[in-house]
Amino acid sequence: MGQIPKLKRLNLSRNKFTGFHAEMLNKDSDFIQLQELDFGYNLVTEQEALWFIPTMKHINLLIIAGNPMALQGKEAYAQLEMNLQNALSAVLINEEI
Repeated sequence: MGQIPKLKRLNLSRNKFTGFHAEMLNKDSDFIQLQELDFGYNLVTEQEALWFIPTMKHINLLIIAGNPMALQGKEAYAQLEMNLQNALSAVLINEEI
């Protein structure tokens, strides 16, 4: 899936994912055009499970609403949000859109 050349939006919400196996990605060729990732309503409990996202060069929107981590309050994902803003000027959304 990461090799789809012009993929810009990816909705992985509501799949009971606990994280994403970023170690299987080639950061130079996988998801190189991806701008928006919806990872909402999965089972992510730790922000570290999504730390690969700031390494994706074009991400500008990440949705985490409904994950256990997101429901714990902003301190549970503060580092992820800071990494996204610093590396990409991306927006992290933790609410219904």
